[in-house]
Amino acid sequence: MSEALIHQIYQDIQSGKSIEALSQTETQSITQTIKQLDEGQIRVAEKINNKWETHSWVKEAILLYFRLMKMSPIQAGDLQLFEF
Repeated sequence: MSEALIHQIYQDIQSGKSIEALSQTETQSITQTIKQLDEGQIRVAEKINNKWETHSWVKEAILLYFRLMKMSPIQAGDLQLFEF
């Protein structure tokens, strides 16, 4: 996981690079960041010296993950959910 790499990927996507054009290393960086977030190893925001600080690179990884993963609908009666 690399803060700089996530930030660069995010900037590239914002500048028009296709999510499908990401390298395996870039894709793994995004998924590894999400895994660490899920496991509680990193946080999007945390209180440091009595002040909340947002880790923008983690937020960017989340946004990239939503674009990277394809969601599919699940139907349960009248209820429709989406999963990755």
